[in-house]
Amino acid sequence: MISYSAVLMSVELPAAPNATGVHYSDSPIQLEFDFAGSMAELTGFYAKALSPAGWKQTTELPLKSGIYDELIYGNTAKDLLTLRMHHFEGMTRGLLRFQTAAEVTEQDRVAKAELERRAKEKSSPPAAKAVSMPVPADAKNIKVTKGEIEFNVANGKAKAAVERLVKALTSEGWKGDVKNYDDLAGAVSLSNGSAHLTIHYTDTGVLPAEVGIDAIGVELERSSRSSTEQRPDCR
Repeated sequence: MISYSAVLMSVELPAAPNATGVHYSDSPIQLEFDFAGSMAELTGFYAKALSPAGWKQTTELPLKSGIYDELIYGNTAKDLLTLRMHHFEGMTRGLLRFQTAAEVTEQDRVAKAELERRAKEKSSPPAAKAVSMPVPADAKNIKVTKGEIEFNVANGKAKAAVERLVKALTSEGWKGDVKNYDDLAGAVSLSNGSAHLTIHYTDTGVLPAEVGIDAIGVELERSSRSSTEQRPDCR
């Protein structure tokens, strides 16, 4: 039993006489097929087949797009036909897609808006949120940058100072990923969304104890009050 059916194409999209596996789609409007010949032979066919309908190549040679070769044709109404080709199992697999002038205009508008958005983000990156860190009242040699705070405390007090700071931060929503405490040295990693903090200390009893806070994704500021007076203000 052989059955035939007919479909009215929205746009006349010709296929080469020896094309196989031909499939037409109306949304999007396109024709897919396999062609038993080279890409040069296929482009030669379309140069002759599309010309009577007013289609003209916009480039002399196909453009490379990954594994594909593409030829674009335009008409006086500013519609576009795109012929996309690539080698497949000894044949040329092709796709001929039609776009109206309105669709092309909208596509260009969306692409332009995306480029402008990326350029704006690149020129004006979003400001990193600030985390206000209370430093112990007896801290010495305090150094503050946007991504790091360092200070010294008296021998034997570093571990307790870090524990108070971590307790305050966790109450503000920070979560501890890695904790490693002892009397001589220790470190803890905290995260809050895309922001990360690492607090580390050394307290050997020979030199003044050192505490450091490193930040990724946030900026650090020194609080106006000490860690014994308030929790860190995270905003």
